[in-house]
Amino acid sequence: MKHLSRDASLFVLLLIVFFLGRLALLFIFGADKISQITSNWTLLAFRFDLMTAAYLVLPMFCISIISMFFKEYRFLEFIKKHYAIFVFGCSVFFAALNVLFFYEYKSQFNQWILGIFYDDFVAIMGTIVREYPVFWIFLGILLLWVLCQALMNFIFRKTENIDAPKHLIAKIVLLLFAIPVFTFCLRGASFSYNPLKSSDAVISDSAFLNNLIPNSAYCIQHELKTHFEFLSFDDSLKFFDTSFAEIPQIAENYLGKDIKNIDEGFLRTAQGSPLKEAPKHVFLIIAESHSAWPMFEKYQERNLMQETLKLVQKSLASRHALSAGICTVDTVTSILGGIPFAMLSASCIKDYPKDYSIAKPFNDLGYKTRFFTASSAAWCNIGTFTRHIGFTESFGGDIVGEEFNLHAWGVPDRQFFQYLLNFDFSESSFNVFLTVSNHPPYEVDLKREGCPNKIDTPLENKVQHIWYADMCIGEFVKQMRKKYPDSLFIITGDHPARLNPPYLDDDFENRMCVPLIFTGKAIEDENLQKELATASHMDIGATLAELILPKGHQYLAWGENLLDQKRKHPPVNPYAIYYEGALRNPKTSSFPEGAKEAMQAYLSLAYWRAVKGSEFPKEGEDSLQNSISLFFKKYTSSESSEGKNGK
Repeated sequence: MKHLSRDASLFVLLLIVFFLGRLALLFIFGADKISQITSNWTLLAFRFDLMTAAYLVLPMFCISIISMFFKEYRFLEFIKKHYAIFVFGCSVFFAALNVLFFYEYKSQFNQWILGIFYDDFVAIMGTIVREYPVFWIFLGILLLWVLCQALMNFIFRKTENIDAPKHLIAKIVLLLFAIPVFTFCLRGASFSYNPLKSSDAVISDSAFLNNLIPNSAYCIQHELKTHFEFLSFDDSLKFFDTSFAEIPQIAENYLGKDIKNIDEGFLRTAQGSPLKEAPKHVFLIIAESHSAWPMFEKYQERNLMQETLKLVQKSLASRHALSAGICTVDTVTSILGGIPFAMLSASCIKDYPKDYSIAKPFNDLGYKTRFFTASSAAWCNIGTFTRHIGFTESFGGDIVGEEFNLHAWGVPDRQFFQYLLNFDFSESSFNVFLTVSNHPPYEVDLKREGCPNKIDTPLENKVQHIWYADMCIGEFVKQMRKKYPDSLFIITGDHPARLNPPYLDDDFENRMCVPLIFTGKAIEDENLQKELATASHMDIGATLAELILPKGHQYLAWGENLLDQKRKHPPVNPYAIYYEGALRNPKTSSFPEGAKEAMQAYLSLAYWRAVKGSEFPKEGEDSLQNSISLFFKKYTSSESSEGKNGK
């Protein structure tokens, strides 16, 4: 009995850790949501905890069964004890870390955790050191680990003298009781064919409460599991509830025509530019965390994006543009590569397609195509990626000089743009600029930069970096227009900021939208100014192609031409879709079925094109392995509509 007692003790301790971790998130970040909690929410959260705890205890349970029927080997006792300490200690650690993660990312462990593998690790560590009291956190972790070890040692001592059943029949009876109970917990308190999965947590219209249903341990294993499954490219369409055989019909329905392959469906013929002559220079600014919400009427008094607001008034623009993803590498590679982000970062795809590259139309016309980032060009292999898809040159922040080495993520916006103002753009060129300042550790001296707004809290200091980034963009556009009057400027954010100041309400658009602006003398001269209800990052390539290409020139583009009077398809990314006049969240129970179908069609086509190519699967291409996978998707625990990207 001592073995099962120890298993049960660890099991109960894990339930307590998961409960307290969830409780901490609820009271710290969503105390106003407590009144919305239902018995169904509580029960489902408990079921997730039972399932996770059971899986973590499973190795110990197996050792207990062996020890009941065979000799009690010392090395098994040693393994069991130290496994219990490790699992309990790690669970406490990740529950605590999850609180810090939620503070930064407004979510339990999600795809951002993969930055450990793909992002600039040195910069991440540098940011953490600047942002958090690392010494005290480390001391707290060490203390927690010592306490966890002491508690498990105490449990093992107290249970040492508990007698085990002597007779074989008694042991079998005990197991006949223990195994079904344990299996019941492994299945998430269910004996049905479908054990718990993350999509089951969408039970209310509160995305916050839905996010809190799985525990921290489940969230981190789910992110890692689904990401590495995606990397295997083995029937990853199952994450979009799609099979190989459905791809041709999905493409036909989405594009509204009978086509032989995907590229035929997205092939466009330029209508002829409305501009009298193509601009000599095109500058695309992708600004770090450049949110749209400071431009919304209720927040304009905050004086955060006055320069961008001025540009909107004389531009082809939208304040409700949906970013391609929610992290920099996913959005930037999607904008430049031309294929929507479908839960797998372009940096994880070998031989990423070049056909949709935003640089291709410019290369066709003889423009010099350049990519500049204020960060390192080695960050997420962005320099290699941009050259791969056709950019003539790619530069990192080190070209600016010593300033690059003085900051965690790269050159501050002011110095970056000043360098670009002095760069030789004498020949016709298309240039992309990626900034970094509006990003942790938020190290710009705002008073020195002349920020006129009140900064009375550390959070507001972070928020006011929006003002700094906006100011730098405004000054750059003014100076560049003087230097190159015939230039065209496109301004957008890589993704919305993750900051939640107390005056920002919980509107979904506040967390998902960025501005998208086409501005310049040519736009004004041809009276192309208008404000659009919605837009998407993927529209940038198609709109640029129609602005610069001569009539009859063919090109490939996924997005839509913003000069057209009406959209054919709603803006969509893996986390949101504009549907029937509103931005819909797939993590809420009211997400319409039609929106789900449109999102899955969009993502499955994008995934297929990026990973498999343009050609449709041949009849019968579904392998036995894929058929088995689809069978188990229906009858077991496959995670429908869930997939994650690499950072």
